[in-house]
Amino acid sequence: RFTNMLGQPGSTALDLFKFYVEDLKARYHDEKKIIKDILKDKGFVVEVTTPFEDFVTVISSTKRATTLDAGNIKLAFNSLLEKAEAREREREKEEARKMKRKESAFKSMLKQATPPIELDAVWEDIRERFVKEPAFEDITLESERKRIFKDFMYLLEHECQHHHSKNKKHSKKSKKHHRKRSRSRSGSESEDDDSHSKKKRQRSDSRSVSEHSSS
Repeated sequence: RFTNMLGQPGSTALDLFKFYVEDLKARYHDEKKIIKDILKDKGFVVEVTTPFEDFVTVISSTKRATTLDAGNIKLAFNSLLEKAEAREREREKEEARKMKRKESAFKSMLKQATPPIELDAVWEDIRERFVKEPAFEDITLESERKRIFKDFMYLLEHECQHHHSKNKKHSKKSKKHHRKRSRSRSGSESEDDDSHSKKKRQRSDSRSVSEHSSS
């Protein structure tokens, strides 16, 4: 049919196909609006876990759904599901940001503790010191408190090792510098002694020559 229509006057088969697609788009737009109105009236919200069957059941419960195209119902569901997934991703990101701020506050609480937390501290032994702190209360799960404390202790131990290593290197450099200065001073003193001895010998030789000439 498509080939036969190519030679006919008036609208071509391609034109008719374009009109058909445009009609489908316009119909989808109109029917999607009807679907949204039905969902709003029913108080139904498409979530990430919403099954397509439940969606169809709600839509089909009204007379307005009798003229709706089955393909458009599926397309509308997919569109609403994508929006639900986008909302869920954004919600998870926001939750992660909130949790990160809470963890940071919890670690600051531990870092500013008075007296300071020792390297061999155990969470169960020091827990009572922080129970009334807002940062403690913001982390509601005990397992999370233990995890953050463990992370804090790891960083604390790492910082102490780094500080100790830095001091050790500084001490070695100081000793090395001191030995160099000592050798330098010894060398200078030795040179001074040699110079002094040479001068002494020269003065002694001069006197010997002078005495010999006089005699």
